[in-house]
Amino acid sequence: MLGTTKPPYTLVLLATAVAVLVGFLYTLSPVSVWCGVGVVGLFMWAGTGLPDRERRWLLSLLAVALGLRLLVVIGLFLLTDPDQRPLVSFFFDGDGLYLKQRSMFFRNWWLDVPIHQADLHVAFLDYGWTGYIYVLAYLQYLLGPAPFGIHLFNILLFLAASVALYRLVRTAYTPAAALVGLTLLLFLPTLFAWSISALKESFHLFVGTAALIAAVGIVRGRGWVKLLAVVGLVAAMGVLETIRGGAFEIMAAGLAGGMLVRVLTLKKWVVVATLVCLGAGLFAVSRRPDFLDRATSPIFGGRSVRALIIPVLRGTAAVHLSHAISPGHAYRLLDDSFYTTTSLDRVSAIDPGSPDEATATLTFQELTRYVARSAVAFLVVPLPWDSVSWSELILVPQQVAWYLMVPLALVGVVAGFRRDGLVTLLLVSCIVVAAVPISLSNGNIGTLVRHRDTVVPFIVWLSGLGAVSLAGWLASRHRLPLGEVSAEREGLS
Repeated sequence: MLGTTKPPYTLVLLATAVAVLVGFLYTLSPVSVWCGVGVVGLFMWAGTGLPDRERRWLLSLLAVALGLRLLVVIGLFLLTDPDQRPLVSFFFDGDGLYLKQRSMFFRNWWLDVPIHQADLHVAFLDYGWTGYIYVLAYLQYLLGPAPFGIHLFNILLFLAASVALYRLVRTAYTPAAALVGLTLLLFLPTLFAWSISALKESFHLFVGTAALIAAVGIVRGRGWVKLLAVVGLVAAMGVLETIRGGAFEIMAAGLAGGMLVRVLTLKKWVVVATLVCLGAGLFAVSRRPDFLDRATSPIFGGRSVRALIIPVLRGTAAVHLSHAISPGHAYRLLDDSFYTTTSLDRVSAIDPGSPDEATATLTFQELTRYVARSAVAFLVVPLPWDSVSWSELILVPQQVAWYLMVPLALVGVVAGFRRDGLVTLLLVSCIVVAAVPISLSNGNIGTLVRHRDTVVPFIVWLSGLGAVSLAGWLASRHRLPLGEVSAEREGLS
């Protein structure tokens, strides 16, 4: 008789306990269980092919980021009475609560669950519409209501986008720069808040990341990889069209602009010629302000550049006024004559009439000042000493970090262009193209922060590269014995 092996009773009991626990959790929230499965797969993919030390750093950052987010969501669950408030969200997540409600209306309608006619009307409202409502509705249609599982779903999307960007950037730059950028992305307070909310921000980042990676794959991929990248880009851009107004146009212009500049910069003589032409053009405009209009009017059917730009800027100025009169802390971009009072929290503060009427008379000089103030506001608002609420006071440390991130990102652009021109130009182009409408159209600090955070996930990688490059330069300049701070070459210290 052959020898027998002793059954691993401990392992069997552990497996049984885990199975029972998972089954119990699945009955409570199938979405949460599937999100857990997704997290396990994400962690396995995140560390694939990485050196041991880098993998430990990466997985540790992800584990801390995930743990903190889970604690906050669990806290929301424990402090909520589902009988009194079945659809609850965080204090900053009012729009997310609205998305939950509308997605549940759709889910119930599809399942023939009785639904009030007024609720059905709300579900189809144009106001606040986003394709993400359908995503949440289908998720709950398949797996059941998930008032808290939606938050876990958004966390998963945010972490997946972060890891995807990390793996792209570590190849383009260095692992050290990628780790710095990932740390900023995972722990900046406002990005943290959006990732645990029911808002569409995580989904927007996920799809935008897919579009960016697909664009790189189209240029550098071969065979079926290139074909897959084309399909992925088309799909991502199609989804972006449904997420929020202008998302498709901004990403399309950003990717196209980055690729165009990359083509132009492949030859040094093209770069020199372009700079010479730009310099000559600026000199001509400074001497003859009407030079640009006269030179370009034949291209635009006899219409000058000013005639094309002025209506667009007047429109964005009207949007600015509508944000400036919304509740909360507003800031001004137009001349003071366009505001009748120092308080912009009421529609009556705008004179005359509607915002559209108020901006219809803006002159070219006034619009020039408006554009300049918009650029400055995008970089400096909110000023720490102008805080008027506890939420703005909480934001001060992040704003200080933002003041450091911007110049470091400029250093990162220079270093990134030397390392990987394509990825750098795509990041820069997407940032600039998105920053222009965001800066021009905002007038409320809360709105600005949320909208600006749509480009921050791209900025952090350039800031990380800038920080690592600057540290390497300082180390070499002062001959510091930093040993493996050759992070510029090796990636990790």
